[in-house]
Amino acid sequence: MKEKVLLFSLIIFVLIFSLGYSTPVKLTMWKWGTDPAVDPVLQQLVEEWNKLHPDATIELLILPELSEAEFILKIEQATEAGQGPDIIVGNDVIAPVLAYDGFLEPVPEEVLKEVKSALLPSYDGLLYFMGPDGIKRPYVAAFQIFGHFVLFVNDEHLAGIGYPENWCPEDWNELVEAASKLTIRDPSTGELKRAGMYVRVTGHIGGVTDKFDTWLRSAGGRFLWCENGEWKTDINSEPGKRALNLYLDLLYKHKVYEVGFPGDTIPGFVNGLVSMNYRKTFHIAVVTKEKPDLKFHVCPIPGYNGTKSSVSTAGYNTFSVNSKSSDEAKKWAWEFIKWYNKPEQIMRIGNEVNNWLPYKSVAENPPFKGNPLWEAAAKVPRVEPRAVHPKMGIIYNIAGKYIQLALLKDMSPIDALNAAADEILEIANEIPCKG
Repeated sequence: MKEKVLLFSLIIFVLIFSLGYSTPVKLTMWKWGTDPAVDPVLQQLVEEWNKLHPDATIELLILPELSEAEFILKIEQATEAGQGPDIIVGNDVIAPVLAYDGFLEPVPEEVLKEVKSALLPSYDGLLYFMGPDGIKRPYVAAFQIFGHFVLFVNDEHLAGIGYPENWCPEDWNELVEAASKLTIRDPSTGELKRAGMYVRVTGHIGGVTDKFDTWLRSAGGRFLWCENGEWKTDINSEPGKRALNLYLDLLYKHKVYEVGFPGDTIPGFVNGLVSMNYRKTFHIAVVTKEKPDLKFHVCPIPGYNGTKSSVSTAGYNTFSVNSKSSDEAKKWAWEFIKWYNKPEQIMRIGNEVNNWLPYKSVAENPPFKGNPLWEAAAKVPRVEPRAVHPKMGIIYNIAGKYIQLALLKDMSPIDALNAAADEILEIANEIPCKG
């Protein structure tokens, strides 16, 4: 009898493991930055996944207070200590750094096939970054936010200065003129009551560069590129000087904005304290969610005076899997990403909150078809990727430090740009380039 019980137990043991039973696993997902329109939906999706998969639950941690460089450092240090996240929601500056440093797992072929079938064809290239050996591989398998820079304009404020409906500046001269007219100050005290245009000076240092970069490119320059085996930058050349002078003129000559005044999308633009703001297209969803009745339109970032060099840089949030996680955690992380990419989920984080993403199911359905805001956003002359180097997060932080010093008048403009260029190229040329 005892032998029969032992044999029965052995059979049950073998059957359980042959059916693929595994010990319950708890995954962690760390997300950089925050978005009031999209993050609640991501949290809901994680909760729904957990109900569907009680043996492979996910804990979501959002880290809005960290800069991109700080987030990268936290990921790498925590991972080395055995406490890193299994799923990393970074962005197109964070992902190439983590990929080159060896902290991202290449996307398995079967997952890559499903991702590509879900995306619009021309966006496949966004999945690839340089690995530790210098070879490009797919390290990104999903997106949460995608956007390129446009100029947001308050329609009511614009009408108040006699400008035509849906006006957009043709160049920087027209931009500055409108911003000056839109600015309101108390006539007796000079106190700023309404900023004609928000100018990004403080906040995340990398974010300062992110905004500055699109103006540098619209001045005819390139932030970073490879030429004859060396990295080059225009930050201290004529385009960089033009962009920095634009900021300084807006702040100190025309006084359309002051550091410390409520700015950005929230609280500035949505509350009518800022008339014009330059932000990525995903902020259309932020504005419409926060103030559904606010009338506004978007314009391409204008090119430098007398040119047609309007350029917008693209940024996007990325889903990747930590290469140092256990095989079991990786398996379930990829399963979550495959589930997330399906139309039932991705349209909730896209269409339901007016968050355009480069997925077929998102782009080909309302509210994006026939929406004048999105139709205008799509007319941007040229959109370029901003992340061209594995250490772009560090490089953006370096540039932002010196741009901020110049804008706060703690360093002369030319000294700041020259110092930025020197440090940018020192870091950039640590990694050989081909071109």
